[in-house]
This record gives sequence, structure tokens and C-alpha cells, in this order.
Amino acid sequence: MSTPAFTLGLHHLSADATQADATQAGANLPDLELPAVKPEQLRVMLEALAALAPQIQYAANPEIRIAAGDRRFLVQIKEGHIRFTSWSLRAGGSDLTPQQILAAITGSDEGPGGAAASAGAGGRSGFPRGLKIALIAAAILGSNAITAWMLTRPPADLMPEYRLLAEEPAKRLLAGVAGDYAMGADDGDYALRISPEGKVRWVTFGEKGVVMEETLLTAQAADSRGKPALVTSNRGLIEIRDPVTVAFYRDVYQRKGR
Repeated sequence: MSTPAFTLGLHHLSADATQADATQAGANLPDLELPAVKPEQLRVMLEALAALAPQIQYAANPEIRIAAGDRRFLVQIKEGHIRFTSWSLRAGGSDLTPQQILAAITGSDEGPGGAAASAGAGGRSGFPRGLKIALIAAAILGSNAITAWMLTRPPADLMPEYRLLAEEPAKRLLAGVAGDYAMGADDGDYALRISPEGKVRWVTFGEKGVVMEETLLTAQAADSRGKPALVTSNRGLIEIRDPVTVAFYRDVYQRKGR
């Protein structure tokens, strides 16, 4: 079976990023696209990016955008650390190792060249996809429990307990929480727009605050362990912490205005 290949977009990284010793980062470097990058080349790039992370100076913002079939991933440096984001799973984490990131991208608990890696993002291996994800989570859990949670996102039965509100209390809660919320406007940051009707717009920002990804959800007003919350259609819970603060998948958002 053929080795999978990825299409990569490089931002503030040199064209020879597949060579660890030659990789450079800088705000003056042009954006590049690299087609047909093999897993072992991607691993070298991830290792080089991790090594560069503590050395990055403002205003360089190196990142690698990865396309694997219809799935999209982002690996970037934030405050001297590696941050991994999966737009397909709507999850991410900080300070993962290059091996953990590559495993999440390929859906394999083996390194490049292993049986599962040979199957790639769109192929098949001896393990069902759900089992492979579970194996990845188990491997990561031993070193970083929080990162494992973020990569695998708990299914509905692991969500906090909640009960949906009756119609009138639900309307009041939605009316009170409606508005725009944001983590920030940097690359990879998220924003939420909640409407009084229970519609949620969830976006990912790119360079200069440009919206790169958008997910439209619906939400139902609820009570979760005695606190107000919104249960979203993608099996998530928006915690309403105070009149200006909400949290979604453990990311904290601040109200921008009413």
C-alpha cells in the first residue's frame, strides 16, 4: 500500500523546512505550499518547529497548515510553545511532542513507516479507527492527561451532567448570554457568537484576524451541576461562568460587547 502524503502550507518558515538543520523562521519569509509531503518528512518538520519554538522573536509567527484528505490541522508556535489544532475534531492542545502530533494526524499509534502509518489518513489498517484513537489517547495519557482529553474530546456520555431548561427559563438564559465572545484575534484563536435564538457561530482566526474556519451550531439552555450552560449540537457544553465570561472545551472567552 502506498505511503500517504500531505499538502502543507508554510507560514514564516523557509522552503527547506523538511531539513531540520536548515529550517529557518522569520516574518519576512513568504508563504509556501508543499505538495506530496511524506510522513517522515512531516516528522522532521515538526521536530524542527519544536526546536525553534523557544527562539522565535516577534513578529515571526511560524505555522504549518496540514491537509490530509478532507481533514485540516494547524501546528503553530504560541508564546514559545507548540500548539496543535484539529479543525476536523475541533480540538487541540499545547506542548505535544512531534510524535504525538504525527500520531494524531495519521490516526496511528506507531511512528512513520509502521503498519498503521502506511494506511494513512484515508486508508485502512488492521485497527478500526476508533480503536486507533483510543490507543493514541492511552499513550498520551501517561504523560499528559489534559492533552489527551483535548485531543480525543470526550463523547456525550462523558460530558458533565446537565438538564435542559423549560421554555421560559431557556429564553431568559439565551437572551442574557447572547453576544460576541473571543479568546483573542491571533492565529489559531477562536471566537463565539451566540444568538438569542440559540444559534452559535464558532470561528477560527488566521493571520490579521481573518476568519479561516467557521462552524455553525445550535444550542439549548441547560443547568449543569447548578450552573447555567448551553448544550451544543456537536456534543459540547458552553459554560456560562459570569456575565462576561464563557468556556467551551476548556478555552475561555470574554464578551466583546453587547
